[in-house]
Amino acid sequence: MKIICHSLDISTIKDVSVPKTFRDLKEVDCLSCDLVQTFISIYTMLLSTSSTETAEGRILLGMMVIKLGTSTLTLAKNSLLYGQCALFRLIYESCVTISWLLNSSDDQRFNKFIQNGLSNEKRLLLQVESDIQKSDGEKMPIQQRIISSIAKSAEPFDFDLDKIRNIPKRRNIRIPNVRERTKFLDPTLRLYGLYSLASTETHSGIAEIEKYNTTKSGSLYHPTFTANAETSIVIDSRRLLTLIKLINRSFSQVLDSSSFVFVPTDDGQLFRDKIQKQEAVYNALSKAHEILLQRQ
Repeated sequence: MKIICHSLDISTIKDVSVPKTFRDLKEVDCLSCDLVQTFISIYTMLLSTSSTETAEGRILLGMMVIKLGTSTLTLAKNSLLYGQCALFRLIYESCVTISWLLNSSDDQRFNKFIQNGLSNEKRLLLQVESDIQKSDGEKMPIQQRIISSIAKSAEPFDFDLDKIRNIPKRRNIRIPNVRERTKFLDPTLRLYGLYSLASTETHSGIAEIEKYNTTKSGSLYHPTFTANAETSIVIDSRRLLTLIKLINRSFSQVLDSSSFVFVPTDDGQLFRDKIQKQEAVYNALSKAHEILLQRQ
């Protein structure tokens, strides 16, 4: 499962500088946004110079891409906090899955991950084949394209159509739920509490309806939309800093595992030094935010 990082020029990414004193929360929030940008740039450079020959390594690299981080950053730069909770949950699930894949003692975990990922393909394949059977075995062009597409998607992971047909039901694959996967990243489960709190936007809860989606005028309620900076919440460094903590903790486990190799080896230490500098900025911003919040 070796992942090789080749010739990492990490010095080209500028560090975020922290002032000795902060004027207000807005300054902390803006620097938090810059710090997210820096972290994303650092890990993007790492991934863009990495490669692997194994399916397991490919899964880890693919999970680490987490393009949603860029989406979160874009929302923050435009002062649009609404929508970030839903993105946070998606990023969170990727991070805890990486930790589970790295640290679980289940020797079938990668195979289970692949089976779970191909469950929808199995359902579609069986439905198409059932329709073909009902038509006396005559395949329509679109049915043939669907079957070929399913086979092509599964081939890189050493699954053919027979293996897809025999994939167990999802409940029998027994991949741990998000809470159990969180334990591989954070045994205290404090991060899972944040994941649960971020469910409002995903499930359209009461808090979302009351705060963001409706307003009261007299005795009447009206729907509202929060897709602009004027009506949305401004950047909140607590959300952004939590995102940094989450991604950094998960990715650090990959880097600390025996599966990741830097070539030349000195690049590994340079990369870790770079991350440590950003962690110091993270700690300073977290502290400043709490102090300024208490003053208010």
